[in-house]
Amino acid sequence: MSDLAHIHSERPDQKLAALFITLFLAGIFLSSTIPSNAFLAITWFLAFATNYRCITPYVTKRTIQFVLILFFAHIWIYVHATYLAEPSFIMESEGFSKRILFTPIYSILFLLLVKDSPKLLIRSIEILLKVFVALWFLQFFATYITGDFLDYLKILGIRAQKGSAYFLNGGIFGFKVWRPTSLFNEPGSYAAAVFPLLALDYYAKNKHLTRLHKLTLISFGLCLSAFAMLLASAFLIARSLERARQSPTKKVWFLITLLIILVPLYYYYEIRFVGNELRGGLEFRTTIFQDFWAQDLTSHLFGNSFTTLEIIDSKTRVYRVILQDLSFLFYAWYSLGLLFVFLIVWLFRTSVHRSRDFWIFFPVMLSKVSITTYFLWISLVSMHIISTQWRSKS
Repeated sequence: MSDLAHIHSERPDQKLAALFITLFLAGIFLSSTIPSNAFLAITWFLAFATNYRCITPYVTKRTIQFVLILFFAHIWIYVHATYLAEPSFIMESEGFSKRILFTPIYSILFLLLVKDSPKLLIRSIEILLKVFVALWFLQFFATYITGDFLDYLKILGIRAQKGSAYFLNGGIFGFKVWRPTSLFNEPGSYAAAVFPLLALDYYAKNKHLTRLHKLTLISFGLCLSAFAMLLASAFLIARSLERARQSPTKKVWFLITLLIILVPLYYYYEIRFVGNELRGGLEFRTTIFQDFWAQDLTSHLFGNSFTTLEIIDSKTRVYRVILQDLSFLFYAWYSLGLLFVFLIVWLFRTSVHRSRDFWIFFPVMLSKVSITTYFLWISLVSMHIISTQWRSKS
């Protein structure tokens, strides 16, 4: 099988560089759970010190175009955050202003670090994916065997992870059900961070579904997160649809795959949301969607502002809503407008080799990530680097 892991011959010091690049990526993907700009700065400088000999001043026109679109997107974000965001939101959202500043900086620094070393990038992505998924399965088996949730973050003295399947109340299956989260705060956060790694590794492996990819998708299903299941389903549907184009037989398999995916999703929806007293998550999402569609054209095109909404559901419970919980796509549309959504879709599209490859990464837009989430932009940079190498080979 041909993949990008064999593009360049390996230098003796590249193993050390791969280690530091992996640590930098770990800090990026865990930054929403364990934020540390100092750790990111140290690991980047160590990675640069061990890999600077591989960095050349040559930059392709495609990379220049990518950087210009990237900066234009961040200028759009900065203008909204500076002139339109509610002051209360900025004050309450810890680190929001810093993330707006650091996101483009980390993106460019990472592009500089690995633009000439796709082999190291691909290796680091695979290692990080293995670590996150392995820790998820360790947590899964240890928790069900002992009956006590293996809380990594609590052990580290950071916070308690949300590992309880609160909406099941332990009564449906006759035993307590858990939702493992790996090193992340909750299952949705796990899926949101791990899915880009899955898509990138799958893309780098010439779209070959490996055992690691299958285990990752299984963990998405077993973590009992609606968003995780949505991401896994979207990935499998996109993959099956692409393969269905190859022959009539594979079209039949696509329909079978679609049925296999939709049936358990329907039962999950029935268990979690229909007739469940703890279904407020679905209820407040519905309320916000209805409010959004009632807004005027200007709000749809240019966005509203960065804000935290307060709504009251039918049971008079007040929810403080973080819009990113309704998907990155809706969050970007609501806060920054449809024009920004077109811009970000264009950035995703130009970051892949072929137009059909876009659908592999499209589920990222359905996940619960903020516009200032570091790994969102680092994933875009990684996509660009990998696809640039595919173009050079074709």
